[in-house]
Amino acid sequence: MPEHPHEPEQPPSSSLLPIPICLRGFANEDIGKAAGQRILGLLYGLGTRFDLSRLDGVTVAYDYVDALAKLDRGYEQSRRLERTSDGVVEGVAMTPAVMRNGKVLAHIVLHAGIVEWLEDENSPQFEYGLGILAHEAAHVHDLECRDRAFQGMMLQLRLEPEEEVLFSLADACWSEYAACRLSSDFCSAQREGFEATFCTVLAATRDEGNACILAYRFHGNIGQLLTEIADLYGGLAKYFSYLLGNLAGGNFSELAPLAHKLIQETPYIQPLLQTLTGTLESLWTTYGSWSNGRAEYEPLMKFARELLSVAGIELSTEQGGLYVHVPVTPETTPSSSV
Repeated sequence: MPEHPHEPEQPPSSSLLPIPICLRGFANEDIGKAAGQRILGLLYGLGTRFDLSRLDGVTVAYDYVDALAKLDRGYEQSRRLERTSDGVVEGVAMTPAVMRNGKVLAHIVLHAGIVEWLEDENSPQFEYGLGILAHEAAHVHDLECRDRAFQGMMLQLRLEPEEEVLFSLADACWSEYAACRLSSDFCSAQREGFEATFCTVLAATRDEGNACILAYRFHGNIGQLLTEIADLYGGLAKYFSYLLGNLAGGNFSELAPLAHKLIQETPYIQPLLQTLTGTLESLWTTYGSWSNGRAEYEPLMKFARELLSVAGIELSTEQGGLYVHVPVTPETTPSSSV
């Protein structure tokens, strides 16, 4: 891992803390206990690389979707956690923030199938499984820095509706970039997968986004359209952030070749991804010493606004509410689809 001012001394105190673990769906108690010991042993080892003092606990479940939905996050949520399932990626791990006694912590939720990859250190799957676990541990580490920057208000930030949309997109890009950069030396086996995922999403996003806007011209549900476009283009930016963080952490000076070629062939996205690259790298230079609260994300939120505008929707706040304008373009009018 590259040197970094927020990288903890080894070993951090977190390596000595007990880690609560919940095991769901295992065939019997002995199998569950063995799986739990395996996961905890690896996490204690990762605790010498990452600060895990914000780790609330770990849930390992075969019923991964249900475990996410029923996770007690300690505060009122607008919607339950859902597994990433966008036709390209099927999520097997997540580290959402939770509130415990007024403090923001992180809870790792793992699909129990990962345990099977971690049974044999000599198996091809072991490196991949360890990379997933390291990535989630890096999210715990990153939470400390972000929550300190946001002055302990991460889950309590009061944002206007427009800001909330932009902040969510910005936060997804940063958190995945940071986690991938911090854990990159555990995740070399995932590098090609990050590249392939990004390329697949980039190839489809424009047509899918335009189709959503065309459909909106008939159904008129602006909330549905905003969610669809934010998910599509926010996902594109997030998957690029995965790849970029992994490459930066591995000291690769150039973008992965297939991704680079496809970006060159996709003119609408090239300047936006250049902006995102520069913004994430600039934030990294001061990572660990952020002191401006929400303002730290302003450059990323500006990028998010530009991304949505290029996608075909423009946001503004009017009379205290969110206003979404959908400009008429040749690609997103019904007549152009005939």
